[in-house]
Amino acid sequence: MDIRKVKVPDAISVEPQEDMMLRVFFEDGTIKLHDVKPYLKKFKVFEQLQDPSIFNSVSVEGYGIVWNDDIDLSIYDVWETGVSVTQ
Repeated sequence: MDIRKVKVPDAISVEPQEDMMLRVFFEDGTIKLHDVKPYLKKFKVFEQLQDPSIFNSVSVEGYGIVWNDDIDLSIYDVWETGVSVTQ
């Protein structure tokens, strides 16, 4: 699929959850749970997120979910791989 043709709603907020999960709220009312654990094995820099104070500092900035200058996720990734949930 050509990602340039997929319109992903903007993320408006993110909440850290237990077990390295994120609850991400999108402007269209969608809520997605996104598991961050797989990134620990793929990208060494994500290992920093095992520190709860760093993991819990997550925020939405522009088109990304951000922890610091080194660690971020694209909203597209979260939208495509996250699991839709209700409140």
